[in-house]
Amino acid sequence: MQSIRALWVSGAQRFFDDAKVWGLTRRSALVIALIPVVLIGALVLIAALSLVMTTQFRPIFRFLTAEDSLLEWLQFLCIFGASAIFANLGWRFMREGQAALGLL
Repeated sequence: MQSIRALWVSGAQRFFDDAKVWGLTRRSALVIALIPVVLIGALVLIAALSLVMTTQFRPIFRFLTAEDSLLEWLQFLCIFGASAIFANLGWRFMREGQAALGLL
């Protein structure tokens, strides 16, 4: 049991060290890390409740998962943001003389 605790403590310390390197407070780093977990948990909860309480939660679930609705637009925004970040990184690599890595 002690080894699990040691892994947990070392992992938390690395997480907070990385937050410090990025210029984040501990609280903001935790919020950023937990947002996807909370959103996915909420969606799973709504999906489970839509199976049990069909009249109350099924319209919410259908709205969230419908074509051109909330989840699809969030997915688009995440892909667009990742593309912008990767384009910026590629440009930086090319400026530093690492053209192959930048083009990759």
